[in-house]
Amino acid sequence: MSDLTNGGGQPEPLSASDREAARKHLERILASPEFAHAERLSRLLRYLVERKLTQVPNAPKEHEVALDVFDRGDSFDSRLDAIVRVHANRLRSKLAEYYQNGGGDDTLTIEIPAGHYSVNFRQRRKAPDTAGDAGGSGPPRERRRVTFPAPVMAAALGFAAVALWHTREPVIEPEPVLEPKPVTVYDGLESDPTLSPDGEYVAFTWDGEKHGNTDIWVQRLESSNPVRLTRDAAETFRPAWSPDGKWIAYLREAGPAAVELRLMTALGEPGPLVATLYGSADVAWMPDSRWLVVSDAGPQNGPNALFLLSPQTRETRRLTTPPANITGDFRPVVSSDGRNVAFVRANRLMVQKLSGVMAPVDRPRLVFSGDPAEVAGLAWAPDGRDIVLCGNAGSFEYRLWRVPMDGSGPPRRLSHAGVAGTRLAISRPGGAAGARLVYAREVFDSDIWRLKIDAAGQGSMAPLVASTRNDTGPQYSPDGKRIAFASDRSGDFEIWVCDADGSNQQQLTFMKRYTATPRWSPDGTKIAFDSNAKGQWEVFVIDANGGTPRQITNHPALDAIPSWSRDGKWIYFASDRTEENQVWKAPAGGGDAVQVTKDGGHVAFESFDGKLVYYTKTSKLDTALWSIPVDGGEEKEVLNSISYRGFFPVRDGIWFLSRVGRKTRIAFLSFADGKAKDVALASAAGNGLSVAPDGRSLLYASRRRIGADLMMVENFR
Repeated sequence: MSDLTNGGGQPEPLSASDREAARKHLERILASPEFAHAERLSRLLRYLVERKLTQVPNAPKEHEVALDVFDRGDSFDSRLDAIVRVHANRLRSKLAEYYQNGGGDDTLTIEIPAGHYSVNFRQRRKAPDTAGDAGGSGPPRERRRVTFPAPVMAAALGFAAVALWHTREPVIEPEPVLEPKPVTVYDGLESDPTLSPDGEYVAFTWDGEKHGNTDIWVQRLESSNPVRLTRDAAETFRPAWSPDGKWIAYLREAGPAAVELRLMTALGEPGPLVATLYGSADVAWMPDSRWLVVSDAGPQNGPNALFLLSPQTRETRRLTTPPANITGDFRPVVSSDGRNVAFVRANRLMVQKLSGVMAPVDRPRLVFSGDPAEVAGLAWAPDGRDIVLCGNAGSFEYRLWRVPMDGSGPPRRLSHAGVAGTRLAISRPGGAAGARLVYAREVFDSDIWRLKIDAAGQGSMAPLVASTRNDTGPQYSPDGKRIAFASDRSGDFEIWVCDADGSNQQQLTFMKRYTATPRWSPDGTKIAFDSNAKGQWEVFVIDANGGTPRQITNHPALDAIPSWSRDGKWIYFASDRTEENQVWKAPAGGGDAVQVTKDGGHVAFESFDGKLVYYTKTSKLDTALWSIPVDGGEEKEVLNSISYRGFFPVRDGIWFLSRVGRKTRIAFLSFADGKAKDVALASAAGNGLSVAPDGRSLLYASRRRIGADLMMVENFR
């Protein structure tokens, strides 16, 4: 077979023998170890090859591939769903891996040019055997290293770089040495920085010397004398300094789910109440200081969306419409020209383009998804081309990252600044000096607590597993003798196990990436967990005494938060593979997953008798608990408010957590009378709940901020 593309890239006619040789080569590739278990990649490769061999005139478009290969619907939007690009990049890398290994001696190669969804077939000559002397004598080599032509190798490296962007940990590129210095070093928690337009002052929140409610304070960056701006019995937070320097917008707690958006002058003189917002509200200014961008869930507690809001006229204009089954859009920041709003949607960084009259242009554009796994704060870089964000990748420890706003490259970690950074602000550059970057450096600690329940149904609690790092997600083994939990005490989150009294703590997994959510199998011999060790969240199973983990799911979507069926045959998990978060289940021994819920699903546990699946629908801190028959049927609301992952079904009821202000209620819903009884009030409990088989003790994680200070980087560019 000759080279099947001419200099202009147009396909030459394929003979019958050419097509037969290509199909044989395809089957050889698909049977190789590299592709034997890569179902999606194999399907994509076969589709592209067959399309070429049947002489379809044009290369398929991304939309066609999404529908034909990945079963997406007509509503598929490549700006929001990168499944085709991700798999095409993986396919290029997998082909390169094949040709470097078992396919090193193949005389035919398949290439997929960058930026296209088509294939080219290339004939290549075998490298001469130089194992012997000039006359060709001597034993042949068992394996020859294949040297690709320079253009092919360059393309392969390019493909690998793009694939790494989607599937590997973000690269750490050299950055100018940044030397952060403290701005505040006060006892307590200082956070939410916002800078004055001239970059000379910072307004921030602080819970004060007595660790009471948070108030808004202001301080000159070169000083250490903070001035208190608000004195309120309610929490005040999220200050945002207007670009003209006249106003500071801020939020004031006004109820369980509501906040007031208020204005005050930079001297703390009270201004008007602008609006009442709901959900996890956020606020930012437009460059003209006449409009605000707010994140609001509305009184019906729907997903947070972004709106323009005029403080003078109270006029509102919708900017974004997130899907109904996610928590929504948060942390808006506006570019200096007012033409782009960056924000976070389901831990994906998005940018909404605006017209000259501040109207949304098209849909929001996806900038990146993946690591950092969680984004806690955003700011526009001084050049207006990059976005600086606070995020974590591999642990609870946040860092600062920089990412091109057009999505042309992966996040680059700022290696000399931003450790433990969360909220941040960047001033505009002044003259020859660069801008100032200020961020909150927060330190968290999460420990595992045990609640013992006496005969009267009352509880007493005490820490059971504690360290200077984060210990979370505890689960009792079925016999109650051991505990599995997740901890970042080794640097990355891994699965650990210990005895029921907290002794004999041992590391079980060594994935070296964010690994968590341990769940014991009903017979106690295995533990399921989730991990992004391969660049995306998947579900794994490991022997309870250690060993090599076995991967259960393999899909470009997020697959996480596993739990076992009562018979041990299935593993439930949450997945957005249908573009909506739903509960799925996969055979514990491996195989195709089956969708369980249809109207949203997140955390799931089977009932004690194995007849029902209890589940939440969202990742909100406050959410409802639902049930559905294991074999399908009508869903039913069980509890209207529980805390995130905080529920655990037992034989005679359901234990659950729910928030009460800053505290967490630990309660029990009895099946006998359908009533919920409060057992204890804990401090900041969350991220998991487990009950011992005898029902006499519970485990939960309690996370608290140890402290937070503001740090500054001068001449940030």
